[in-house]
Amino acid sequence: MLSVVRDPVRTRKSLIWAVVAICVIGPWCPAQAQSINEIVAMALEESPSIKSERLRLDGISEQQVQARNLRRPTLRGDVSAGFAYNGQRVVGQNIWEDTKPVTASLNLSQPLMSGGRYQATLREADLRVAQAIARMRSLELLTVRNALDAYADVVRDWTILGIRDEGLSNLMGQLKATQARKDAGLIGLTDVAQAETRLAAAQGQQASARARLAASWATLERLIGSRPTGLVEVELLPETLPDSLADAISLGIRNSHDIKIARFNEEIARASARTIQTEVAPRASLEASLSGAANSGFQGSRSADAQLSARLVIPLWSAGQNQSRVRAALAEANASRIDSLDLEQQLAERITIAWANLDAADANVTAAAEQVRAAKVARVGAELEQRMGARTTLDVLNQEQEVLDAKVNLANAKREYMVATTLLLTLLGIDPTGRINSDTEFSLERDPKMVLDPPKGRPAFLERPLIALHDRLEPADIFLRNLMGDFQRMIGPEE
Repeated sequence: MLSVVRDPVRTRKSLIWAVVAICVIGPWCPAQAQSINEIVAMALEESPSIKSERLRLDGISEQQVQARNLRRPTLRGDVSAGFAYNGQRVVGQNIWEDTKPVTASLNLSQPLMSGGRYQATLREADLRVAQAIARMRSLELLTVRNALDAYADVVRDWTILGIRDEGLSNLMGQLKATQARKDAGLIGLTDVAQAETRLAAAQGQQASARARLAASWATLERLIGSRPTGLVEVELLPETLPDSLADAISLGIRNSHDIKIARFNEEIARASARTIQTEVAPRASLEASLSGAANSGFQGSRSADAQLSARLVIPLWSAGQNQSRVRAALAEANASRIDSLDLEQQLAERITIAWANLDAADANVTAAAEQVRAAKVARVGAELEQRMGARTTLDVLNQEQEVLDAKVNLANAKREYMVATTLLLTLLGIDPTGRINSDTEFSLERDPKMVLDPPKGRPAFLERPLIALHDRLEPADIFLRNLMGDFQRMIGPEE
């Protein structure tokens, strides 16, 4: 399930739950229970944050379409019709004539050279889409972690409720035995009162455990968007980790989506600076127009006009505005770079803490299991010694409570172990369930082409020759851009 991990790894011992199927008595009793993978899938599908981020990704991907469209021609039509009443005085006479002028025009504009704006805008759009993908992956990992934590809470609380039920049943039997021994004159009223006290406390603990289970179940229900029909563990949670803490930190920094987002911020700011720089580069376009007019001067007149021209625009002076905006974008890029370095240090700290906590949780599970074993042995010994008169009823009750407390500690330790494992794996950028697909992630080392290739924005058949002409003129575009840069440096900065 963790084939995404390419580092040398070691497999630690698997976390084994004592409870295989969970069916809460009452309204939670399932007809068909769900596995942990199904719970995670439901959480990923129903998460409002992920849904909104997917929609936001769809909107951001439109920036790629807008960037592609910078090479496409634009066609504009203009039609006007009206009524005119003209008058003039000729040889002492007033002559009035009414006309109905009609004009129509059709204008075509095809970019030939954009000063690098198309390439810079497309690069910026690609980076923004990649950042949105990384943001969605980060939310998905957080959702997986929350679902697994909620699952662990339900397993723990259901186990503890079973322990409380068992303890209550044992204490009820202990009370009956104590009452019988009192009736036989073997013990006094104090022993009965002690058993009744423990029974009342156990009833309160059972009620608290039931309420806690209801709360954890409600949390899981909120995360998956519907009431679970039950939980069944069909697979153990894998615990595949790098060989050392240093390898874990390296893997986490490489996979961290939050660090990727910060790095994308830096690259987006630099791409934005390049886009701003293109505003002072020469631009060329092909302009074609066809227009006609009727009744424009007098009723019955006709005129037509057709033009084809090439237009070259050379910005010479921007009064320092362009340079100032470039410096502002580069300052933002430097700030994002520092943010990414800070995030790396924070992540290294969190991984170090999670690594130590997992080791501690592992040791706690082993210690708690040994505590349960020893407490059971001590309880059996106390019961035997009670029959021989060497132990009091209170001693047996205390030892019974030791067993119950040890079992509760074991349930808590298992829960902490699962949570610690999930936290560490997600900090390393690994989905423990293997459901998050990273195939669409964007790498800064990859050739900066299209991150997504939607069908929207593709040129029509008649547009393709004009777009091909734009692409063929790219060397001339670069030459003029460099020439203009040399000229601007020669005349001095615009600051």
